[in-house]
Amino acid sequence: MWDNVQCPPDGPLDAKIAVVGEAPGAVEVVQRSGFVGASGRILWPVMNEHSIVRDNCYVTNVVKNRPPGNKIGDAEIPWYDPYWLRQLQQELTSVKPNVALALGSTALNALCNVDQNCHPLGRELSIMSWRGSVMASTLVPGLKVLPTVHPALVLRQWRWRTFLATDIARLVEQAQYAEIRRRSRTHLLFPGYRQVIEYINDICAPYATDVEIRNGELACIGLAAKDDEAMCIPLMTRDLTSYWSESEELAIWKALANRFRSPIPSIGQNYVFDLFWYFIYGLTPYLDVVYDTMLMQNLLEPELEKDLATLCSIYTDHLFYKDEGKVWGPNGGRITDEQFYRYNATDSMITREVWTQMCHDLREVGMWDFYHNISMRLIPCVMKPMLRGLRVDLKHQMAVDEQYEKDINELTAEFKRMVGRDINPNSTKQLGEYLYGDKA
Repeated sequence: MWDNVQCPPDGPLDAKIAVVGEAPGAVEVVQRSGFVGASGRILWPVMNEHSIVRDNCYVTNVVKNRPPGNKIGDAEIPWYDPYWLRQLQQELTSVKPNVALALGSTALNALCNVDQNCHPLGRELSIMSWRGSVMASTLVPGLKVLPTVHPALVLRQWRWRTFLATDIARLVEQAQYAEIRRRSRTHLLFPGYRQVIEYINDICAPYATDVEIRNGELACIGLAAKDDEAMCIPLMTRDLTSYWSESEELAIWKALANRFRSPIPSIGQNYVFDLFWYFIYGLTPYLDVVYDTMLMQNLLEPELEKDLATLCSIYTDHLFYKDEGKVWGPNGGRITDEQFYRYNATDSMITREVWTQMCHDLREVGMWDFYHNISMRLIPCVMKPMLRGLRVDLKHQMAVDEQYEKDINELTAEFKRMVGRDINPNSTKQLGEYLYGDKA
């Protein structure tokens, strides 16, 4: 079967872990073995840190011949051709690993975006969105897939090594069993009036909250007092009318005002955004103890993204979901009310679960007091100018702007004289050619 390929798979046929890459490089073709070149020098040390050795892994690629220039788009037979997909399907069906580590977008889409008959299922899945999510393979039914960044990406952007290491740490647990296991979560959607009031009044522990804005108004509010349960409180319908009767909505707002005023800490992701809307609507959240998971992540992993999708992939076992719930309203809403409200509740629930893990991590790295004494104290300071604005001396601002423009023009002219030719310092391409030479 492998006589006609440059780099056949290798490894035990009863391996618990299958490592699936994109295509072999020059070294892999010479040695006829996957991940023995530069990418392997990144991958295997990280695997070894978690006691995973290459000899115990089944190692393969989607495309088993080296593409010209290592560019998968230039492969003689494209990765999505059944010629390659059926080989991969047969391999993994025979080996039956507990989990396949999909390295990069090609492996992710081959395993999770193509059906059993090798037909594509939809638009390309983004590796940066789906990495860290434990997924069911569509190409090989029953196979569990854990996508992560390709080691070649780490070679170009070293900070992504944190993602690779985080996902491989998850791989250790996933290799112990074949089925997909997820935390059970409860979404309280379309609640009745009394259920809303009781839920708000019963909150007695730190709670996460999230708002969704449509047409410049609050569409719904999510509340999560537990890591595995959240309620979405709708405030408007799809046609932008009130969801409740006037008396019911008034009572809900009063209950929310009492809850936010209480000394029970609240939690949010990029929380100043949500707090701004609460203040605009007349609520006065308690700010003496308030948690923003974005600020907490800034202390824990300052080099990484701070968005909720990234935090979800690091701290929870929830699938990537942030593409959901974005389009809802009277003008071209492409999702149902249930999907929109679930999205809002999930945001709150994931924020609460992330916060729980972050509290432990902040204490472990000795940053707990720093967050409370420094980071948290900045939130009220930021809220004041957001709500009241800042005084600006427009005359002085214009004078400074004119001086800066004059200085920039003079420096640009001096730079061109030094270079000896006309060059646009605002052009990344021209600067790259000047500093590093033409690609040719």
